[in-house]
Amino acid sequence: MAAPARQGAQARQADWLVAQLPMGMLDDDFFTRFVSLFQEVASTLVAGADNIPNVVDVTVAPAPVVRWLGSWIGLHAIDDSLPEDLQRRLVRESSRALAWRGTRGGLERYLGVITGGPVDIVESGGIYREGDGGHRPPSVRVNVTSTGWLADAEFVTLVADEVPASAMLEVWVGDRRLWPSGGPDAPDGTGVTADEGSRGVPSALGPPGVPGAGDATAAAPLGESRSGGSPAHESGPAPDGDGSAQAPDGDGSAQEPGGDGT
Repeated sequence: MAAPARQGAQARQADWLVAQLPMGMLDDDFFTRFVSLFQEVASTLVAGADNIPNVVDVTVAPAPVVRWLGSWIGLHAIDDSLPEDLQRRLVRESSRALAWRGTRGGLERYLGVITGGPVDIVESGGIYREGDGGHRPPSVRVNVTSTGWLADAEFVTLVADEVPASAMLEVWVGDRRLWPSGGPDAPDGTGVTADEGSRGVPSALGPPGVPGAGDATAAAPLGESRSGGSPAHESGPAPDGDGSAQAPDGDGSAQEPGGDGT
């Protein structure tokens, strides 16, 4: 049994509109040429309608349309300098993995397309009998061999968007730890270790737990200025010329500098 033919654009004869005229009209040369004008215009419209399925097909759509289709599923930063076959594969595989987003298999498949290599994910989740699981802080460790075309900070942000916010995240490229960015495994020895602070990756990719996410000045305590001055809400008697405050008199009113009270 022959396989069914793939559906595509319908094959039309060049005179598809004129051929629909009644036999009596076909004998009139002027009328035939007049209808041919509308046939030429209609052919371009019909061809465009027949091509609609191909416009949203990432295998044949133009590269700008492929990137636009990627924005439908959250891929807003596909680099147009990438090879076109990689752009198409990225959108196609990401759409297939969308139904599995939030699972280890879905993340492995998604990161595999970006990195072009194997992806190993270790997580603390699981299914246990009641009372057998114990207390395990949620954690996700992502091990890859490359970040693909992305910079390290961009790759960490991308992974953080796919991992639950409550989980402690670690990202490794080979034997190099990208996130958390500090600790004994970091080349500069700065930042925080996996046991410090929260897991959250701020938008500016600063160390977790630091107010402002990249702002070098931490938030000052309530009522204290960032410059280290005295609390702004503290009030008291104003000092006199020699710097000492005048104590109130017996009736509760403050003594004036003059001895007569005037």
